[in-house]
Amino acid sequence: MLDKAWVHLCSLDPAYRIGAWKFVQNVSANQGDNQLIIFPCIDCRNLARHSCSKVVAHLVNTRYG
Repeated sequence: MLDKAWVHLCSLDPAYRIGAWKFVQNVSANQGDNQLIIFPCIDCRNLARHSCSKVVAHLVNTRYG
């Protein structure tokens, strides 16, 4: 089971970014090593697919605090 404690950290904390990368890598691996994963975003309604790096950037840069 993937540790989700990182979601409660400040997005400026390096552990938050590491947790986001681990989350995205786990999702990618579970999809059969697909380069595009479903974007976990309320605005995209979890329907859009983007690269792993774009998803991590969105998770880190759009969360303040």
